[in-house]
Amino acid sequence: MTQIIELKWNDLKEISVIATQIIEKTKDLPLVWVWEGTLGAGKTTLIKEICKQLEVIDTVQSPSFSLINEYRTKQKQKIFHIDCYRVNHEYELFDIGYEEYLFSNQLCMVEWGTKFLEVLPEKYLLFQIKMENNQRILSISLSKI
Repeated sequence: MTQIIELKWNDLKEISVIATQIIEKTKDLPLVWVWEGTLGAGKTTLIKEICKQLEVIDTVQSPSFSLINEYRTKQKQKIFHIDCYRVNHEYELFDIGYEEYLFSNQLCMVEWGTKFLEVLPEKYLLFQIKMENNQRILSISLSKI
């Protein structure tokens, strides 16, 4: 993994600035974004803000139970949001057509995706959120080159 950027924030008020920086720094990089972090670290909150800035017209919410949500933007693009937290076996992902989303050439954000590294594409971005001393630290890395 090659680290691309590290971003830090203390308050939810800063989340829109963080989302803007993520969008700017990830242009021309892989469209599969794998999100990791403890429960409550802010993965879904940050994904919601990114979707807002990308002008998603659908309701953005955690796909914890549906596993996959599909959003549309004003520009008629699709964004896929996948949550692997409740997935126990790789075959469950294939049953829902997981690979069609990963290889769709559309932005695909996968929470808890490192549980199933073997089904990820060769190139993806890894977003890791850590919490230290009331501060959130996001590290974005590029997978295999």
